[in-house]
Amino acid sequence: MIELISEKCGSLTIGQLMQSGFDFNRDSGAKTHFIGVLKGFHAVGHDVFLLALQNGRQVIRLKNTQTQPETKDLGFSGSRLFRLMEGGIRFVQSRLNLPYVGIFDSLRFKEACLNHLAGCDIFHERYALMSMGGVWAAKTLAIPLVLEVHADIINEEMPLHGQPLRGLQHYLAELTTRHCFNQAAKIVVVSDTVGKRLQSYWQVPAEKIVTVPLGADLELFDPTLEQPDVRAELGLSDEPVIVFTGTFQPWHGLSNLIRAFSQVVLETPEARLVLVGDGAVRAELEIQARAAGLADKIIFTGSVPYQKVPAFVSMADAAVAPYPKLATELWFSPLKLYEYMAASKAIVASRVGQIVDVLEDGHSGLLVEPDDIQALSQALVKLLKDKSLRSKLGENARCAALAKHSWQAHTEKLEQIYRSLLPVT
Repeated sequence: MIELISEKCGSLTIGQLMQSGFDFNRDSGAKTHFIGVLKGFHAVGHDVFLLALQNGRQVIRLKNTQTQPETKDLGFSGSRLFRLMEGGIRFVQSRLNLPYVGIFDSLRFKEACLNHLAGCDIFHERYALMSMGGVWAAKTLAIPLVLEVHADIINEEMPLHGQPLRGLQHYLAELTTRHCFNQAAKIVVVSDTVGKRLQSYWQVPAEKIVTVPLGADLELFDPTLEQPDVRAELGLSDEPVIVFTGTFQPWHGLSNLIRAFSQVVLETPEARLVLVGDGAVRAELEIQARAAGLADKIIFTGSVPYQKVPAFVSMADAAVAPYPKLATELWFSPLKLYEYMAASKAIVASRVGQIVDVLEDGHSGLLVEPDDIQALSQALVKLLKDKSLRSKLGENARCAALAKHSWQAHTEKLEQIYRSLLPVT
């Protein structure tokens, strides 16, 4: 039974799709992004349905600002017969060492879209490796598909994770990716760097690409809101505090930050560095902090609920985004940057990628060259010692966030794209 979604006069019904890489039970950048978009569209009267495939075999659907998703039936792709066929083919695939191409997950997701999003005006899918279900469903239902691309996953992101694809697996991944890019009516990229990559390597026409940077929840990070006293939780009182928030990935530059902080404490020994989050390189960073004699000055909070992140950001005297120089230009749109700005924080960030278009050096933040440890430490010391500068930079950053970097501004740009693809009524 196909479940139709009712339309409203003057409003849109939007299907937000994520075939893989999304776990609603865990805080992540993808979840923050999706929830921001759901809230932004719902605020202006559109209906948005997020459909995601979790753990390969569970379909969840989230409507507008629901706090908990619904679990939806899989249909034939959830039947015992389908699972037996899948299991048999996967067994042969494993024994013969054949490459994974995501066929079964794509079939499963296609069926989920057909059953639970059939009445949508537009599909908007976040591109993921070997994810073809949304593309197939959009073609079957004759619904325009907007594909959102955050990176060249195959040639940039996976090698950075130390997981490069090779041989036949690489060839098939490129084949499926080109199919998705060709089928999309428009491709939304989060930075100009990604757009240039799609044009130069993937031969996507420039007119098909639109840059729409990410944003922040301006209400959640409102600096006038009273936040929980996380300083007391961390055993702090009035020490100057530098804050980083994130998932501790190799490209976040946290090793450089610790090296810079070892110089900061030479001039401001009372300073503390609070690293909010957890991730792949945390153990290495803790070893580095101890070796540098900074174990009592650097606080690792571990994972914290996203709703509590604004409290940690609010206590910062300086917020930092110390990205290093990468083999390829920084392609993503850093959520933390917009959240720091929304919270009216003085920011020190690397002069890389989209950051140089978002922060104006000396006006809404301080920019330093990537991997320049001395420049990073000097900028942080400058902020810790100059309250008036912190206030000026923070106020200007908040103004820029209000004007350009809210989820509302983000969804307004998306709506323009959607309407350009729909027939005029």
